[in-house]
Amino acid sequence: MWERVSSVLRENRRRIAGFVLVLFVLTVALDLSRTVPRETRLAFELGAAHGDVRSVELAYTHGDEPVEAARLRYPEGAPARLVDSLDLVPGHYEVRLDAAYADGRIESHEGQFDAPAEGLVVVQWTD
Repeated sequence: MWERVSSVLRENRRRIAGFVLVLFVLTVALDLSRTVPRETRLAFELGAAHGDVRSVELAYTHGDEPVEAARLRYPEGAPARLVDSLDLVPGHYEVRLDAAYADGRIESHEGQFDAPAEGLVVVQWTD
């Protein structure tokens, strides 16, 4: 029996090597696909008083690591929904939004989301 197996392996050595190589490449590609950044589109609702918002600061974190930050200014008032697009590696993220109003007060909101995601992700505030 072992002679037959040995004979089949010798006769098909190139085919088996090619198959093992393809399997190895697919395994590496699958592993790397988990670390390649992908575009994630996010939306943030500012609420009824959005017209009084003059600036917004966004801070994204992945665990304890800061990932991205942005400061947006709206001299005439912010839109009701802000949309942001980021290239992120797959994982769980937190976002903090600080909205500065015309009267000087600042409201902070925190939310979470998972990347990658299909379509537009509307971040729900957890506070």
